[in-house]
Amino acid sequence: MKLKASIFIPTKNAGKGFYRTLNQISKQKEKDFEVIIVDSGSKDNTLNITEDFQRNLDLKIYKIFPEEFGHGKTRNLSLKYAKGEFIVFLTQDTIPYNDEWLSSLLENFKDEKVAGVFSKQIPNKNARENEKFFYNFYFPNKKIIVNSDRLSLLNTMFFSNASSSIRKSILIKYPFNESLIMCEDQEWAKKIVEKGYQKVYEPRSNVIHSHNYSLMKTFQRYFDSSYSFNQILGKKDFIKYRDKAGPYLIEELKYIYKNNPLLLPRIVIIDFIKMLATDLGKNHQIIPLSLKKRFSMHKYYWENNSH
Repeated sequence: MKLKASIFIPTKNAGKGFYRTLNQISKQKEKDFEVIIVDSGSKDNTLNITEDFQRNLDLKIYKIFPEEFGHGKTRNLSLKYAKGEFIVFLTQDTIPYNDEWLSSLLENFKDEKVAGVFSKQIPNKNARENEKFFYNFYFPNKKIIVNSDRLSLLNTMFFSNASSSIRKSILIKYPFNESLIMCEDQEWAKKIVEKGYQKVYEPRSNVIHSHNYSLMKTFQRYFDSSYSFNQILGKKDFIKYRDKAGPYLIEELKYIYKNNPLLLPRIVIIDFIKMLATDLGKNHQIIPLSLKKRFSMHKYYWENNSH
């Protein structure tokens, strides 16, 4: 009998918090799954933590060199290693919220038209106010099914491999784009919806996930995502996509003013950095390679690609 699901987690220096991720996986009501870890050169205790869970989980560990990592490339290794009918992608800093995280994802595949499903993300307790607003804004409590009848840039693309599940047969046919620096999940979602499949946002599948990036990390993150969206959409459609940020920023500032007005100056600075990084990513062609490496979170990408 075919295994139901393969939970695929790329790791590198996941830290002590990775114990919580694996511990929550071990508590799932759905038991028909395996766990696949692909580690790209951890120097901390990640592999020791992982090995401890091999006693009570069907868990396999594979290792790749750091320079072999890529967001799309590494996740496509799931097609080589996974035995499950459905591949569940999880990032190392994402923690399933309860014991129904996995079953809530998988039950959506009863509909043969569904190619992929992704979870609701709940920010960590220590998340900053702007991060709380982001996750509340983009991850509502309402289930959303998107198909070719509901085509819009935001609806079509929004998808997150922080916690998602994809039908393996579909991923074989439409693997992740390995040439992207990031946002491989959103490019994939756009492609499969345009091909006539459905994607589902399932708010009953909850995970804890958020980032408190420094100003520099925020800049790098938005530079990389802007560069990726420009690749995915082309400059014309990317400008349309970027223009949707205006209403979001207004609502964010209203939220901050209501909940913690003393943070407004910092939030304005953060938003300026995001907009600056977005414009630089969009116009990456005029930026020297040496600067792109400094602007990016993923320096390996620029070392392997002379764009």
